[in-house]
Amino acid sequence: MNHQLILVCAVLTLAVAYAVYRIYQSFLHANDPCRGCDGCALKDMKRRARKQKTPCEIQKRKEDSRRETMNERK
Repeated sequence: MNHQLILVCAVLTLAVAYAVYRIYQSFLHANDPCRGCDGCALKDMKRRARKQKTPCEIQKRKEDSRRETMNERK
């Protein structure tokens, strides 16, 4: 066999393997907008937002933060 043909086959095999890997990764992180990034401020904000389940909790947290602000000003 020709050395050039062997090299082309090896490069094509690596390219196909990389494409399969990237497709697998995209399915693995399909519901994660950060694609598995750790320590991202946006991801932390989204995680905290998911913990707030009801509008009542959101309103209560706003009121609590307003009270803290008022207490700090005194």
